[in-house]
Amino acid sequence: NITPMYKIRNTGQYTIRASINPAGSKSYLTGSLRFNVGKGEVSWTREVNVDEELRTYSLIRFLEQKRSALYLRVESPKKNLVYSTVRLGETVGSTKPQVKFDSDCKVHLLHVSTTTLHRYSRLTRDGALEYQEDRQALGMVPSLVSTEDGGVQFAGGYDIRKKAARRKLSEDQMGL
Repeated sequence: NITPMYKIRNTGQYTIRASINPAGSKSYLTGSLRFNVGKGEVSWTREVNVDEELRTYSLIRFLEQKRSALYLRVESPKKNLVYSTVRLGETVGSTKPQVKFDSDCKVHLLHVSTTTLHRYSRLTRDGALEYQEDRQALGMVPSLVSTEDGGVQFAGGYDIRKKAARRKLSEDQMGL
């Protein structure tokens, strides 16, 4: 974590390199890694108490080559610590994502990624991506539903993973 020592929250291009000094051995210098930090538009933010620490969860829209992408950022401003900034996928700019927290402080997020496709993402309290699923908005529009036990379920839509494979033409001929 280099954020306490360096202001990488400011926009610009950064180069990072590490020097490793094992005890009783010569030091090693890693290769350089370049990365860019740009400004996105914060479309939603919420403070959540996680194990007596106030964390800020933010949804950020970022324009990537004429397309809009959605990111989730998890940080602790008091500790000057960014836990993660995770790309969740493309998003339709005019839609509002649905966000719910379960009793374990896991983040459940549903956003529209194309005109008919909804993407569900489940992330840990630190913002690590655990699971993603896409559903088409056929019939019942996908949504997040809170359960009585403090959980969150992804409901509605058509699971595109369940599309049945078409039978081969040869399987329908001559009893094969």
